Amino acid sequence: MPRQVPHRRSTQLADGFGMNIDLPREPRMPWTRTWTPIFNSGVKWVRAGQYENSSEQTSWDWVEQTRGHYAVTTDVDEAIRSLRENGVSIQIELQYSNPLYQGAPRSRPARVILPPPGIGQNDEPVNPIFLPPKTDEQIEAFLKYARFMVNRYHSSVKHWEFWNEPNIAYWRPQTRTQQELIEKAHWYGRVLARVADAVHQTDPQAKVIFGGLAGPDRVFALAALAECAPKIDIFAYHTYPGFGENRMPEEADTLQPAAQFREEILRVPGIRRDLEFWLSEWNVSPKWKNSNDSVQARYVPRFYLYTHAHHMRPFMWTFIPSSDGNEDDLFGVIHGDTKGPDAFQPREALRGFEVTNALVGQTQPDAQAQFELTGLPDRYAKARIERCAFRDKFSGKRIYAFWLGVYADPADDFTPVQARLTL
Repeated sequence: MPRQVPHRRSTQLADGFGMNIDLPREPRMPWTRTWTPIFNSGVKWVRAGQYENSSEQTSWDWVEQTRGHYAVTTDVDEAIRSLRENGVSIQIELQYSNPLYQGAPRSRPARVILPPPGIGQNDEPVNPIFLPPKTDEQIEAFLKYARFMVNRYHSSVKHWEFWNEPNIAYWRPQTRTQQELIEKAHWYGRVLARVADAVHQTDPQAKVIFGGLAGPDRVFALAALAECAPKIDIFAYHTYPGFGENRMPEEADTLQPAAQFREEILRVPGIRRDLEFWLSEWNVSPKWKNSNDSVQARYVPRFYLYTHAHHMRPFMWTFIPSSDGNEDDLFGVIHGDTKGPDAFQPREALRGFEVTNALVGQTQPDAQAQFELTGLPDRYAKARIERCAFRDKFSGKRIYAFWLGVYADPADDFTPVQARLTL
């Protein structure tokens, strides 16, 4: 990344790109090490609601710890206040289950025992937090929690997502057949329709987010939308092409036909014509097969540029990982609490985010801009050349982005390529 491009703080940008974040929690996510880097790096949107993959302080089991009594920690209030004061927009996930409403009434606890920060191996948490609301009692109780959260933060938070990756095991059961998946999707859609009504009635200016799905899951999405299409404002999904190994971010539209998926969603009866798409999770971990810090750093600008060029709001998973969960220090553009000299130190990818966000974050795709690239070496004759143009929403200036859509080799022995740019 060019060193002469200064990064911009969140308050210096009118719009920009997003990150998933964990709210501060002692001892592994201390305020003093994890909070101000969000603003200093120019993050403009955050997605909150999971402490790694477990319950966050905004989750139902944290907010309603005794039946009928709703409260949030002072840390949540302070986090939301400081995010807004520093120019960051907020999305909160409304989730997961609450043991006060699970099982036979006589066997239920009088008070919630908060879940541990990790969910264990194979996504099997000790506390069964992934049980969705099914009975009328559970749904009504969840709606009360949702109304409380929306009402409390209506002046600061305008984007509310129902659940996380409901098409996999985070909304039980984990399905084995397509028919089971369809049945689960219909249930999710029916509950989402009621959650959307509760959110919109509590705050008519609020936006309701579908998803975010684990991948562009066509079967689940179409079945769920049959129950709730007119009620949602934003459709969110996640892409990790070739999860566990080095894969290019652009492969979301090839390995996982995401572009075709988005077009099909827009044809669903009742869907709003101005539906937004958010790609709210992506990453290539430096610890995956054939990957390292350099690979992640080279892919980060490509992810944000490619996603933004396709009119989607992009978020990485995650900004700083909560290393006391089951993912340890696997993700993040800043290391988590590794207990070593690299604890809370930036990875190479942070600079890529800062520069890309500073240059392109407050732009919009410009379909009128025409430019050509010629003169590439023969060895790249079959390489896909990605090109896109943007216009700054305020200055009106154009910025052109182009890159070779090629595999980032861990050896990082790429030879600079000269080409001719014609505007």
